[in-house]
Amino acid sequence: MKLHREYIRKYKKNTLAILCSMVMTIALVVCLFIVTHSDKNIDSLQGQYVRGAYDIALKDLTREQIKEISNDKRLTHVELEKYLYSGMGDANQKFAIIAANGEYVQERTRILKGRMPVNKNEIVAEVWSLKNLGVKPELNTEFTVKVSDPGSTKEDWKSVTYRVVGIISDNAANKTYGNIEIYTQFQEDYKDASLVLKYKKGIDIKKEGKEIKNQYHLKGKQIHYNYDVVDYAYYQSKASKASLLISFILLCVCAVVISGVYRISLMNRSSQYGILKAVGMQKRQIRALIAKELYEIYFLSIPLGVILGLAVAYSLNMLTRDKTMELIFWGKIYRIQLIIPIEEIALCIVGVGVIVGIIVEITSHMINRKTAIAIIRGELGVNNNKKHVFMTRLFQKMEKPYKAIALKYVCYDVKSIVFVVLSLSIGASLFIGLFYQAKLNHTTNSLQKQMLYYNGDFILEKFNDDLITTGLSEKVLEQIENMKGVRAISTQRALPIRVLDDKKIIKNQNYFDFFDRISKGDFPFDSYEGNDGTDSFYMTELKAYNSTALKNLHKYLLEGDYDPDNMKKDSVILYMPKTIGKNDWRRPQSYPKSGAYVMEYKAGDEITLKYRTDLKTNKNQYYKFTDKDANYTYKKYKIAAIAYYPYMKQVTYMANAYPTIIISEDQMKEIVPKKAYATITLSVDQSLGKKYLNQVNNKLISLVVDNEGATARSIIDQIRDMDNLFRKQLIYSYGIAFVVLVLSCINIINNLKYRIHIRKQEISIYRAIGIRHEMICKMIHLENMILGVISIVVTCIASYPITGYLYHRSQISYLQVGYQNDLFILGVVSILTLIICNVVSRIVTKGLRGSSIVENINTVE
Repeated sequence: MKLHREYIRKYKKNTLAILCSMVMTIALVVCLFIVTHSDKNIDSLQGQYVRGAYDIALKDLTREQIKEISNDKRLTHVELEKYLYSGMGDANQKFAIIAANGEYVQERTRILKGRMPVNKNEIVAEVWSLKNLGVKPELNTEFTVKVSDPGSTKEDWKSVTYRVVGIISDNAANKTYGNIEIYTQFQEDYKDASLVLKYKKGIDIKKEGKEIKNQYHLKGKQIHYNYDVVDYAYYQSKASKASLLISFILLCVCAVVISGVYRISLMNRSSQYGILKAVGMQKRQIRALIAKELYEIYFLSIPLGVILGLAVAYSLNMLTRDKTMELIFWGKIYRIQLIIPIEEIALCIVGVGVIVGIIVEITSHMINRKTAIAIIRGELGVNNNKKHVFMTRLFQKMEKPYKAIALKYVCYDVKSIVFVVLSLSIGASLFIGLFYQAKLNHTTNSLQKQMLYYNGDFILEKFNDDLITTGLSEKVLEQIENMKGVRAISTQRALPIRVLDDKKIIKNQNYFDFFDRISKGDFPFDSYEGNDGTDSFYMTELKAYNSTALKNLHKYLLEGDYDPDNMKKDSVILYMPKTIGKNDWRRPQSYPKSGAYVMEYKAGDEITLKYRTDLKTNKNQYYKFTDKDANYTYKKYKIAAIAYYPYMKQVTYMANAYPTIIISEDQMKEIVPKKAYATITLSVDQSLGKKYLNQVNNKLISLVVDNEGATARSIIDQIRDMDNLFRKQLIYSYGIAFVVLVLSCINIINNLKYRIHIRKQEISIYRAIGIRHEMICKMIHLENMILGVISIVVTCIASYPITGYLYHRSQISYLQVGYQNDLFILGVVSILTLIICNVVSRIVTKGLRGSSIVENINTVE
């Protein structure tokens, strides 16, 4: 029986509308799954790029335990490393010598030249590390440095000569944190060694870690999970569930849309089904006729929808491709590819097929339960006479006939209204959700760059800020200022101080007790607070920023104010650490505006500090509070402002726990006239090219090598790679939002046009009895605008659970970023919805002007 194909061919507009609905549904599902999974992958890569790509790290194991665990066939990479020596270069540069196998060295790097070490005096290193040690980054270069075993004193240091046998690419973590590490061959000495594992895909990492811990009776401190990988697997599974839930909702709405379009098609030829019943067609034959028509369209929509979805996803990926970005894992360049979750996509396509089956059953049941005569008369729908009477009385009270007619169509044809409103609302809601996701990605990227102190292009930094009289000299700063292309320079000096604590300021004791516990053994002091026999105090740093740094710091104020160019002599800025909640010891993973102060200082409070008059703060007696013979100078300041982010990178642990006090360079000059900078950050004109940037990098490194006790490094590549990863996420979100917008607009236009199309006969009758065309235009325009307003209300209500869900799924709350709906996007979407309704009204009414009244009254489709 080929009757269904006659329907497909004859009612082309209806066929195309149904096909378009199915294709859009499948394309949206394909795009949604690809983008969601690819976006989560990029999230994970951002963390792995800096913090590592391994799964589990184990320490303090025996040789036998290491051998047994390493023999697991499910491991793809087994890394061994041992902190061999602490080193000191000719210019007092501090560095570490790590004994490691090739797997460890190349986890986030690759060999650019040469080979891995074989003998104990052979090393590989990054170019920037060798340059900072004053060593030529060339193969077979030999250099001699002083080294000592970890924890040894200066008297135990010895001279060792190494030969460079390999040059490796930059390690993002080392450049970010300023760690100079050189690597030599692991010599089968397992004492104090660490074992780092990477498993095959699909392995439950936490389960494996628990089994290793139980089998070898390890303590909690002996095992560490890489949460950028472990959590990725967990959140990827959550993303799959979330995508399935979103897709289920999307399928439900698309089911309404598809059934609505088919319902319109059915209304246009309902009498024909009555005739078929009258001539003897059985119920199952009618069901088969409807099924064949819809499933033929459905099977055609599958390849078209998948191709369209893949084309859009790959187009977005091509837009984000950057040849300069290079992520390296285990010696190989990692190309970011789209992740296509075939199972989830196939499941949703099957879901569309189920929807088609449900529509078939509902439609055939609706036809089969009516008599042939009733169907021929057009009585497939059920009229609500009471409602009709009520609405008629209401409309009769209106002065304007077009208003009464518009409201009649809005209130009377409820099913059709639901189809249109859902079409508008689902498109708008998805658009809002995707834009909100892009906003969350932008916030996360900004916080990550803030957390890593990516506030310039180059960083010059001393190894320790425990002595203010040493550091980067004024001569170094002058030479930097005279360099071509330098746009901005930020500097800081740091003086260890003791702030008098009169116990009047309420503080979070749980937080400070935690920092005191972790400071024991690792730092030269046992507590950040104490009493030297004269005063009760806590230790922190007095930092001096230049005017550029103070201007940048001004953006991060919580309360108070100050003039960056003219700080008052008795005023200070307080950088205030925060905890997740009041009396909570946990600090957030970023520098958020929200959270609880660790000390309840306020702008306007006075603060008294003291510092050693001789400025000799690099002695153990100072940190043990036993320097009772030292003279101290007292200073009293007023807090002008409180900031939630220090802007300049913290060099050492001293400014880690308590609030940091910040003053201007002019104020510090009165305390310490001789300038020696702990940190210099500069931004340059990158448009001058790569050759210029290399020249700047080499010049800065030569300056710090001559200066002693400091490093210089470029973080341009690290910032670029992080921005490129973020840009991928952004284009994914904006791209799919644009696709949703276009496809939704097509769907909306189709539905609104069909609402008018099926009433051509009635509209022509209105024209025939003398109602002017302008009045009909007003009627259609008002009707569509009312539907638009209803859709906006539904969208606004739906946006809160949608954005709330995306907020909680993103885990951004752990960064102390509060939830807030994007009212701007809501406004844009609302205006856009009304514009679409208005434009469609004009297009439809323009088509009615030149049409024949007689032809429209007698039209079939």
